[in-house]
Amino acid sequence: MNGRNRTLVSVIGVVALISLFLSLPFAPAEAQQAARVVLTDYKVQTLDGRETKEPLMAGSSYIAEFTLEIPKGVRDTITFRTELNRVGTEPYWALPTYKTINPNTVNAGRNQISFSPDPEAEGKLKFALKGQIPEDVTSVRDLDKKIIPGIHLKKSIKLLILSSESGTIRDERAMQAIDKSIETYQNTLAAKREVVEGQQGEPEFVKLIGALVKEAQAVANAGYTDTATNLLKAIPDRGWPQPPTSNTLLYGIIGAVAVIALLGFVMMFKSRGEVGSARSVIEEQVGKLDVVSVKIGRLGDKVLAQEINNVKEELDGISR
Repeated sequence: MNGRNRTLVSVIGVVALISLFLSLPFAPAEAQQAARVVLTDYKVQTLDGRETKEPLMAGSSYIAEFTLEIPKGVRDTITFRTELNRVGTEPYWALPTYKTINPNTVNAGRNQISFSPDPEAEGKLKFALKGQIPEDVTSVRDLDKKIIPGIHLKKSIKLLILSSESGTIRDERAMQAIDKSIETYQNTLAAKREVVEGQQGEPEFVKLIGALVKEAQAVANAGYTDTATNLLKAIPDRGWPQPPTSNTLLYGIIGAVAVIALLGFVMMFKSRGEVGSARSVIEEQVGKLDVVSVKIGRLGDKVLAQEINNVKEELDGISR
């Protein structure tokens, strides 16, 4: 190999080494140490000490226990924050015994606390957080920040948010929250699913009931869980029509379910703010429901007729 070729090979080797060096992850020593600050042993309990899973209940209080593992050499300011409300006048935080955490520097009655670890020592600090899920966590607000009545949507709430001044430490723990209206709907849906799966009846009627369940789910997904619950309660638990069923009765049932299905469109109108359009649709369909209810009552099914009247009243109430 002549001198020129040896020089070329040397240059290529140096370039390769530089490229390899630049491709290696690089961060200041403090940032690497801070990145190892982690949350462990996290669990959420009710106030009586029972560990709980999501969803949590709006208005209820919980305790989150966790450990913060801090390696030696961390020079940063660590912050905890929560979206929970305070439980009365009780402090949010139960703090560990630690040299940089004391009442003069950390206010346990605030939803956010900060402290600086001892860089000369590593440690496992055990904390506890007590807080209440906001009563209105499932509410939906309009552009003026006012709560829209009658709408209930499951929401994710951040119980614990971990961060640092340098930005190298980030972590959070969130759980879904519901309210009593959503819980009642979910329980009613589960119960009616069991009824539907265990029933034998006129095939067309079974098919229509299945469609009614799906419509109730769509209404609930829009946030109208009270209305969805009432729709599900209209499904009879027993006494389903058995084949053969008269075409007249099926006609009445089909008419009733078809009108009920319009609820989904009514909800869409209201969510878009087209209240006038929603009201005109409802008034028209309430009139049709009166006719269907009378026909089914004459056929002798007083229970179904009453349930249709209940749905009619629900539609009438929604239009206001």
